[in-house]
Amino acid sequence: MPHIRLLHPLEDNLTLHLREQENSQFVGETTEGIFYIQRLRLNRSQLIECRRRKHADRKTHNEVKILRQQIYDLQQELVQLNSSLHETLTEIDRETT
Repeated sequence: MPHIRLLHPLEDNLTLHLREQENSQFVGETTEGIFYIQRLRLNRSQLIECRRRKHADRKTHNEVKILRQQIYDLQQELVQLNSSLHETLTEIDRETT
């Protein structure tokens, strides 16, 4: 069997050699990528679960960010509506007195 070089994460572009599937498992795209995954046991159940949690945390963080922006937008709209309501009530008071 020919010698297969172990990839170096700082010197090699790992995205050329492996990819992550939706189930959080890595798949080798090259001989080096397959060897890297096998040699470092990157598809151990603990690592897969860690990647799943990381993805879930990232998704939750993004959802919270979106919801916070929506809350801010609604608060701004509420301020504008309150201002319009106040102006309308003031105008009604002027017309009725």
